[in-house]
Amino acid sequence: MIKKGENKKLLKISEKTIIKRNNNLVFKKINEKIYFLDPEKEEFHSLNRTASFIFSLTTRPISIRGIIKKVKDKYSEVSEKDVKSDVLKWVKNYLECGFFKLIKQL
Repeated sequence: MIKKGENKKLLKISEKTIIKRNNNLVFKKINEKIYFLDPEKEEFHSLNRTASFIFSLTTRPISIRGIIKKVKDKYSEVSEKDVKSDVLKWVKNYLECGFFKLIKQL
């Protein structure tokens, strides 16, 4: 999770970066979507099926490379290049929002 005052634009992640879900989030899975509340920010969010799948992978520390592999395995019709690009953008965005904790930045 990015600490207050840190410059979000300086956040750099790679396939070797390791993340874990922020346990302070209150969420509920309904069908294949996840809905959650961030009590600290008093914000409500919903994740689509693919984002929910990624979020479900982060109960324990996992590398971005591991996420990319699992997404590619599940959605084999999407090119690896597109999966990598989309996962990196999505994870960076949600790291900046505080949904994940940065375990190791490589």
